[in-house]
Amino acid sequence: MNSYELDALDVRIINMLQANARAKVTDIAKALDVPHTTVQMRMRRLEKYGVVRGYKPVLAQEMVGKPLSAVMDLYLEPFIDPEEFGKTIAQFRNIMSVYVVDGESDLTCKLVGRDLDEIHETVMRVKATVGLRRSLTRMVVKTVKNATSVPIDIRR
Repeated sequence: MNSYELDALDVRIINMLQANARAKVTDIAKALDVPHTTVQMRMRRLEKYGVVRGYKPVLAQEMVGKPLSAVMDLYLEPFIDPEEFGKTIAQFRNIMSVYVVDGESDLTCKLVGRDLDEIHETVMRVKATVGLRRSLTRMVVKTVKNATSVPIDIRR
């Protein structure tokens, strides 16, 4: 991946996109008091360097039939590569995120489902994956924060 150093204008553009990914280039330019061509060029560059990876809607999972969430801590057999194992389970339909972690477990993942049966099916599929020694699954009973924006600091 190419390196790209964000400046103050990049951060302001990104913050506006994080607040509203559907914002028009002309509206962003007007709000930031810069030419629209500057904003357009900056957005293209942010995309080219992989800073901005896409523009997607943030869904209310309960409104799209996936009201339940669970978190699994995964403990792997010795000599199993956590990243490779994570890539395997990341392909499972209801797995939303997979993290290689430091500490007692090797990976943590979040999964969603329409009901307990669907959560159970996904858990059993993960448990059947070669290389898993044990797991600990916890149901999410209330989400306090599920951020979709990343706080950005300008490096100096």
